[in-house]
Amino acid sequence: MSLENCENGSEVMDGGSVVKDLEELLKETMGDQLQVIGYAVKDLLPKGENYASLMLKIDADIKRTPDAAVEKIHLVGKTITKAEFQKSHMNATMSFSREIFIFKELLPMYRQLELEAGIPEKDAVYVGPKFYGGRLTRNKGAPDEADEDAILLLENIKVQSYDTQNRMKGLDLEHAKLAIHRLAHYHALGIAMRQEKADFYNGAQKYLTSIPFNMTKEEYDAYLENIVQTICEDPRIAKHEERIKACLQASEGWEGFFNFETVEPWVTICHGDFWVNNMMFKHDGGKATDVKFVDFQLTRVSSPLKDIPYFTCSSTSSEVLINHLDELLDTYYRSLIESIDRLGCDSSPFTRDSFEKELKRTASKDFLFCVLALKFFTLEVSKDQREDINVDEVIKSGGASNLYLDRTWYIVSKFIERGWM
Repeated sequence: MSLENCENGSEVMDGGSVVKDLEELLKETMGDQLQVIGYAVKDLLPKGENYASLMLKIDADIKRTPDAAVEKIHLVGKTITKAEFQKSHMNATMSFSREIFIFKELLPMYRQLELEAGIPEKDAVYVGPKFYGGRLTRNKGAPDEADEDAILLLENIKVQSYDTQNRMKGLDLEHAKLAIHRLAHYHALGIAMRQEKADFYNGAQKYLTSIPFNMTKEEYDAYLENIVQTICEDPRIAKHEERIKACLQASEGWEGFFNFETVEPWVTICHGDFWVNNMMFKHDGGKATDVKFVDFQLTRVSSPLKDIPYFTCSSTSSEVLINHLDELLDTYYRSLIESIDRLGCDSSPFTRDSFEKELKRTASKDFLFCVLALKFFTLEVSKDQREDINVDEVIKSGGASNLYLDRTWYIVSKFIERGWM
């Protein structure tokens, strides 16, 4: 569909994707004089890459003022998934409210913290794509309830040569070190905000102290049993079955799965779902030079180290996990302390000894999160996939690929080696 054939404010459909009132949405950040001349929409990702939301690619021709020249902008629209299981278990109002807050208010506040600390504008880090607008609904009678018109509009950074890496292989050492370095800075910003912007931090609590996804105890227990049965098909893992069960039972059910418990001073805003598809790298001459984060649906106030086992175990290559885990942990800790100091805050409570203790505490609760997520990350998806991935079906599906079992074995080995299990 050509842009010229799309009238201002019209619905545009391609493969079932819909965006309504784009002009009104963009005026939130681009001004009341903005005019949308035309736009086209299509799915951004293959159906097999969608989990908790539907991602749209939106290309629009706009004029910033009536007399301005026409220019093209490239956007990503995040909307509600069509997969029935996710829709029935996801609190869309909570999810979209959270991400709109994060991109519209939290990340700009992080940028302000850096500037106030004397970090030059050119060196300040904006960890996510630019925010262009967001809404829960077009229904003025119920403005605080998300519906099928809920959308988050962000800059499409793919046109700036940012892209994801191969989720089946995981990140190599170069990309893993850059990602964990940037993650440490992101965590440090949350720590600084607690100290320097207490009012803002307290106000953010309403968005960041709950999870927008829920399930019954019966569902959770069934998944627990299924995952143990699946991974213990591998004889290497089976001999540790009792140890694995004890670790999983100690995670304290669904709430423990998300691990809200915090221990001072290890409190910040974690990403919550820090894996390969939620980070986008930019390259120059074949070298990774920058990384930005996306998908903050599970972001919450928690321990910063909540993100570490999940990332290193589910999103690095087998070679990196086996041979370079200590190097990644050293990179993270060193970067965290440097960032806290650079932001003018006190890093002395964050000793290496307390880091190791807190990492062990959070990791022991994260094993299920790691191996459950890995089942999705190693899932072979047909190019002809017509529907979004159904989470329930993937978890309950029998058998496991060799890739999944191999990588799970490496996770089990590292958890045991480091005393996390």
